[in-house]
Amino acid sequence: MKTIFSLFIFLLISLASLSQNLVKGRVIDEKTNEPLEFVSVYVNTTTIGTVTNAKGEFRLNLPAGKYEIIVSFTGY
Repeated sequence: MKTIFSLFIFLLISLASLSQNLVKGRVIDEKTNEPLEFVSVYVNTTTIGTVTNAKGEFRLNLPAGKYEIIVSFTGY
């Protein structure tokens, strides 16, 4: 019975992860092509967001749907 319960939990977690979509990208300066670090990247009208790393990269896990992604950086 414990094995069946563990398998059930594993399947639920697997199904939940299938409904997630990974959105990833890289933010660079248009003139210099240098990556921009600490840029805010978030989904409009939600609390989902992140900041870019030293390579200008970001990743967002989103449920399936259509979204508007906002990129914001002080000084630009």
